[in-house]
Order: sequence, then C-alpha cells, then structure tokens
Amino acid sequence: MDELNILDFIDSEDIREYNKDTLFSPTQKALLIGHSKKQTIEKKIKAMDRLLLEYLDWDFPYIDADDKKQSFRKVITEEVKEWKEVLEKRYDNREAVYISRLSEVEFLSSDEGNPRFFSNYAKAYESLVIAKKRYLDDLDLKDVQTLGEIIRITVDAGNASYGCDERHYLFDTDMRLIDVYRKCHEDNCLVNGMDAYRCYIPVPFKAGDIVFPYDWEEPKNKYGISMYASLDTYYAKEKLFEITDDTLVLELSKCKHDELPEDQRILKVISAVRKGELDFYTVLNRMSFHELDDMVTWFYKK
Repeated sequence: MDELNILDFIDSEDIREYNKDTLFSPTQKALLIGHSKKQTIEKKIKAMDRLLLEYLDWDFPYIDADDKKQSFRKVITEEVKEWKEVLEKRYDNREAVYISRLSEVEFLSSDEGNPRFFSNYAKAYESLVIAKKRYLDDLDLKDVQTLGEIIRITVDAGNASYGCDERHYLFDTDMRLIDVYRKCHEDNCLVNGMDAYRCYIPVPFKAGDIVFPYDWEEPKNKYGISMYASLDTYYAKEKLFEITDDTLVLELSKCKHDELPEDQRILKVISAVRKGELDFYTVLNRMSFHELDDMVTWFYKK
C-alpha cells in the first residue's frame, strides 16, 4: 500500500510548508483529509481507508465532543461508507432524475434558478463538460474558476414537504470530482458527520499579516487556529472588505509583496498597526495633515 503523505491534503501552500515536519495525530489527519478541497474524493477515500486500517478506536481521541458520544473512528467509518454509497449510487438510474449545473465560484447561485434535468448520470456529466468547454473556448472566460454540480434525486421519496432524497457530486474548476454528500430526507440536513468536528492546526500567520483571500484576528488558542474562523475578509478582485464567519483557514495563503494591488497599498499601513509596528494616532495625525499618501508609499516600498 502506498505511503500516506498527509501534506497532500493541506490545500494552503504556506500552511503545508510550515507543517512539513509536524507529526499529526490520527484525528488531525482524518480532519485534514476530510476538509481538503484540492484532492479528489477517490484519493480521500483511499487515505481514510488507510487510516482506519492502521489505527484503532483509542488512537482517535476527541476531547471537546459535547454530545458526540460515539468514537471518532466510528464517525470516520460512517463518513467513508457514505462517500462510497453516494459514488456507487450515481450509476443507479432506477426511480431517479439528475440535475446538472455549472456555476462560477464567485456566483455560486447564479444558475440555480434554471437547472437542467437528465435521465442518467452520464448525460448530466456530459452537459457539464459541454458547459465547461464554452468557458475554455472563450478568451475572456477561460480563466474563470467554476464549480460543477450533479444532483441525483430519488423521485417519489416519501413526504415531499421535506424535499427529495438527494446525492450531490461536486467538481472543481478542472472538472475533478472533489466532494460528494447526501442530503437527508428525514430532517433536510446533510449526512456528513465529520463537519461537526474541528481541530487545531499550526499555521504560519499572525495578527496583521496580509493574506489571500483573508486577513483575520489573532487566535485565542495557543495550539493554532481552528479550521474555521471569523475574519476580516479582503476580496482583491472586487477591491472590498467585509466580515465573514466560518472561513476555511486551511485555504489561506500569505500575500506576497508583488501580489498586493497598488490601489490597496493602505493595507500595508493597516498591517503595521495591527502588528504593533505603528500606532494608530500617528496614522490619524498624518491623515489630518493630508500626508497619508506619503506614509502609504513608504510602507509599500519597505
């Protein structure tokens, strides 16, 4: 069996490099695998199967479990079982209809109002390929990041007021199948047990660093930053800030000097204030004398 390299499942290049010598616990490994957005679902299943083969129940401690009484190894086992079931179900066309849609990552709901229906998975996938080709053939659109989705809906699935029994298949911009999940019929929730669990991963960032796509507050836990956090978000393309919750820290990367747009040079000053390299009074003083541009220029050239 091939050796499991857990670094392959850390999506951020900066966080991956920072942890190249970190000895992750089986629990951390499982959560890193489950949260990866850059590995195919098949590779994630293979990695999870290896973890389950190598470790026993007591190798997967989870302290802050609240009402989660079952062992974390069982949670992983059920998750992998669900992934495999959804994958197998895609070719079962009995009493099912398929929806296919391709959306731009920045406008994920843009196509939800006009889904296309198909009688089987193969035809639904073919429609995604055709839609993606339109992007690749257009010079203005070929670099636009897309997310493809196929939904398998079981028809006549019990009480219609709770929606249909659905199985979802998600494709990244390179048309690789990266995630699958099932939506419960009973309570309209997602059958995805690992989503309820978190762990701490060492990261190379600190308060005041400028990162893409986000900048965030200093972590309270000494062991690292949680997989999700509430951050001050900067979207370079739209040139705006906004506050967001539940940001995936594992996708963050440091903003290099030459990546910062010139019209956003003020971020260098904000970074310096948050790092304690510059007091806010000085910034206000420069603003009152209309000298802020000079300060920004100086920081940008540092």
